[in-house]
Amino acid sequence: VQDFVKTDYSSVLSGKNYGGANGKEIIYSDSFPAWTKDPRLEFQHLSLEMLWYQNNVHKLRLPSLDVMKDAGYNYAWFLKTPVIDPPLALTQMMSYIQNHPLIDDINTETGIYYSSVNDMVQDAMELNCDAVANCTGLGSKSLREEKEKELIGGRGVTVHYNRSSMRIESGLTYENDVAVTTEEEPWGTVTDPAYIIPRGKVLLVGGTCHMGDEEPYPREKELTRMRRNAAHLGLIDTEKEDPINSWVGFRPCRPTICLKIENIDYSTYKNSFGRKRFPVCHNYGHGGSGWTVFIGAAREAARLLSSYEN
Repeated sequence: VQDFVKTDYSSVLSGKNYGGANGKEIIYSDSFPAWTKDPRLEFQHLSLEMLWYQNNVHKLRLPSLDVMKDAGYNYAWFLKTPVIDPPLALTQMMSYIQNHPLIDDINTETGIYYSSVNDMVQDAMELNCDAVANCTGLGSKSLREEKEKELIGGRGVTVHYNRSSMRIESGLTYENDVAVTTEEEPWGTVTDPAYIIPRGKVLLVGGTCHMGDEEPYPREKELTRMRRNAAHLGLIDTEKEDPINSWVGFRPCRPTICLKIENIDYSTYKNSFGRKRFPVCHNYGHGGSGWTVFIGAAREAARLLSSYEN
């Protein structure tokens, strides 16, 4: 994972040549996304027959070849990528921040709720801060009511199963859990993708991406589809196993990420401490890609703030 944190694939996009695994050349089609050129992913576009041939080595818990073919699938993308366990990752990130030598104080339980960016800035100035980083996600819709018209919640529903759940016996079945996802029918669509992701002691099964849907609880038809996805993708015996919980969340979606500096004019504001402008770095609107892009977004936010001139 550290390699992915320290290095991006910008050199790939700039035209530099990357070799494949074990020094072999990798040939890419222009129809594939740019990220597939990152050699660390060892990306392959495979027929299902070739996927299962390779799986004799990888021994991954995949839907059987017959089941996938009967559903109408013929090809797959196979890649190796870090899979984040968010609760563990967030705990480690908090520990890192708390123990950093430049941290004076950190308090995530203030009980303070701001009604506007100006309120945040006033509080920051009284605490002698140099800037505000606005990473409030969907909260920015109310904090920037007059300036944020594009932010919308993308409703997501998932269920969790124990990693030790009983599995369906399906011919040649291996025991190494793997992330499987599809946005193509019949198992998934763009708005109702089917996926299973191993995370620590649980298997996360999803999902949905419904823009503007504000229902806070999972619907029964959605839970039924999740159970079907669990059986198809994770070979979970849903006749004998129930989910340990369900979850509904709202992704902060907008056409593009909002990552920029806004100058707040405080020259005539009370307690302005002689400052004319105060920088607020907005960093939100990453949709469902937060765990993918948060490192790059944080670096860009830091770059914008470090180059800011009052």
